[in-house]
Amino acid sequence: SCSTVANVSLGARGCLVASQRHGVQSTFIEGITVRHVVDTVGCGDAYAAGVLWALAQGAHPVCAARIGQACGAATASSVGATVMDDGGLQMLQWTV
Repeated sequence: SCSTVANVSLGARGCLVASQRHGVQSTFIEGITVRHVVDTVGCGDAYAAGVLWALAQGAHPVCAARIGQACGAATASSVGATVMDDGGLQMLQWTV
């Protein structure tokens, strides 16, 4: 597992993940396109929650960032900081 991970959200543009295993490796991950953005409230929190959950499950930092992106993108498809509606759940399922 990585001893150090830095994860920077760039909003809809994507994110940057840097990890230290055998030297520092950084990866840019392009953002997920959301067809019908309803509300961006809570998207960053959902992103962080997805990343942290995935890391706690032992996921690679890049995979964790992708899961976080999917959570943030799915949250944008519903009003407020709600978990998501059925459309968001379907997008999350197919994205990850």
